[in-house]
Amino acid sequence: MNKYPHKNNDQNKLYSASDIIVNDGGESVRKRPGMYFGDVDNGNALYGLFDQAMDVSLREQMGQKANRIRVTLHSDRSLEVADNGPPWPIGQVDIDREKVTRELMLVLRRGFGVITAVSRWATATLYQDGKEYFCRTVQNDRIDVPLVYRGAAPVTEAGVFAEGTTFRFLPSSDIFPSIEFSSMLIEHMLHSKAAQNPGLSIQFENLTHPYSQLTMIGPFAEAETDKAA
Repeated sequence: MNKYPHKNNDQNKLYSASDIIVNDGGESVRKRPGMYFGDVDNGNALYGLFDQAMDVSLREQMGQKANRIRVTLHSDRSLEVADNGPPWPIGQVDIDREKVTRELMLVLRRGFGVITAVSRWATATLYQDGKEYFCRTVQNDRIDVPLVYRGAAPVTEAGVFAEGTTFRFLPSSDIFPSIEFSSMLIEHMLHSKAAQNPGLSIQFENLTHPYSQLTMIGPFAEAETDKAA
């Protein structure tokens, strides 16, 4: 049985925009967050929420579509997870941007739906076909910024357009007694994820201190060690 009801074990299936089904079930998650993330009162649910965000990127890695994940803990205590795998299907965003945003951010069975359901706000930035798209939702499943084209995607060090998804969220204090993530616990979880997924490089940046702290995990760290040798 899946640990979380929305998780899809079919790692190799390629999805298109037409495969996504809208499920406005965010209220059910808010009423019973423990069913999705763990014990809310002892703080476990907060890290279950982070684990869910990581799972979205790890599905791409397990399908051999992504090999890098960047996690950033921001000064406002929001958490960001970015990967270099194929982004979620966009379809023809010029037809109904709000509908596509709802399908991308609020559907529960896959994607970011269970996370946005218990977040004060959440954003997604998608890099696809040399283009950058952005959308934002706010508390109680409301769309603040429908998916919008923001220009050309950034160019990587390899000289090609970036590809992937960057998801950022701030947990809701109405759901969680504390919304302050421990950077030590996050780093511990990331080391565990890297050990379970050989070949996965993880970069963790902690911006909650006056001076940002950058940690390399997996092949990233090995490459830095080789440089220093």
